[in-house]
Amino acid sequence: MRRLLREPLVHFLGLALLIIVAYWAIGPRQDDADTVIVVSPNRIEQLSAVFARTWQRPPTDQELKGLIDDFVKEEIYVREARKLGLDADDTVIRRRLRLKMEFLSDAEAELTPPTDQQLMQYLSDHAASFAKPPLYSFDQVNFSLDRRGPSAETDARTALVALNGAEPPDPVGLGDPTLLPSSLNDVDPATISRAFGEAFVESLRSLPIGVWSGPVASVYGLHLVRLRVRQEGASPTLADVRDQVLREWMHARKQEIEAQRLNALLARYTVEVRLPGSKPP
Repeated sequence: MRRLLREPLVHFLGLALLIIVAYWAIGPRQDDADTVIVVSPNRIEQLSAVFARTWQRPPTDQELKGLIDDFVKEEIYVREARKLGLDADDTVIRRRLRLKMEFLSDAEAELTPPTDQQLMQYLSDHAASFAKPPLYSFDQVNFSLDRRGPSAETDARTALVALNGAEPPDPVGLGDPTLLPSSLNDVDPATISRAFGEAFVESLRSLPIGVWSGPVASVYGLHLVRLRVRQEGASPTLADVRDQVLREWMHARKQEIEAQRLNALLARYTVEVRLPGSKPP
């Protein structure tokens, strides 16, 4: 043993070990920054503000301490999870990060609200999207093809002559029972189409007003129709649809900013799409 202790190599290894121990004891560590958690005044104000928005009052001292403790706990878990690589290839985390990047585009759009001139231009460029639809008020009598078969059209035309005659009968007593309303007031084409079908709506566009017309076909059969009011659609002013135009403008602006940001980021990358079965380059 004494002979071994006199060996120069043993002395060298012992000295090296002492240097390493001393370095780790008093020297700086690479991960020192990862072991310091700073809860700044700004962070405390943010925690307090979130609490106040939720509960409509500021937190008590005990509640504020709980908020700070919870933040510290979250920060520790996040750092340790990253060290373990738990954030890698996690679909939920990837989606949250993507949402945060998209939020940057949303925030930029909200920082630059549009002027009235911009909204008016957007309304002019997309006039069809904001146009007021035409409205129809009419009465109808249904003749069911299922009930009457081939005679439905003949019966409808006979009733049409009577309804437009000198002493017209009560239309309620004509036709066949149906769940469809016998009268509709101020109804837009989309609503009528859902109930009667698009072909019925097309017929309403050209029917005369104030007289019984038909037969008009629908998904339920044949109808005699008395169009009472046809109010044509109109282009609204900005004051009429300002909120809707603003909402659509903001949506379009956010998409524009996001596309510009994505194109700028794409320029930094080389994208390789390797289909299944393809050979690597």
